[in-house]
Amino acid sequence: MPDGELPDEVVWLLNDAAVGGEQPVHQLLTVDDEGRPHATLSSARQWWIGDGRLVCVLVAGRTTRYLSERPQALLLVVGASQAYSIRLTSTRIQDVEDRRVAVVFDIEEVQSDTRGVALTPMLFHATDELARQESIGEHASTAAAQFAQQP
Repeated sequence: MPDGELPDEVVWLLNDAAVGGEQPVHQLLTVDDEGRPHATLSSARQWWIGDGRLVCVLVAGRTTRYLSERPQALLLVVGASQAYSIRLTSTRIQDVEDRRVAVVFDIEEVQSDTRGVALTPMLFHATDELARQESIGEHASTAAAQFAQQP
């Protein structure tokens, strides 16, 4: 697989935004002002996949500030038997609605790690109330999808 190509399992996990039931949590790691790792938890509902890029819609805050100062990030996606480390570089942070921003990432490298054993990813239960609170509006969704497809 080429460095920036996402494995099928990662694509499936980042597109699985069903409401209700248990869903995997994807960890986005950035570097804080003191040079230490900072983790943000995200769900598939927040990600859009493009050709060689990913777009994440986040609430503006520490994570987006860290990315504007230090654009390197790592996305951890845990599948059924492999953990994927996706090295990213933030290339654009765009206000899209309310306090939400779309962060456009170039995919720099994808590495997988496995010992051939079944993994249990960190999960959350996406209740209807949580889905409502995390709801990303049509304007933000449309903008993120467009950013994912732009060269």
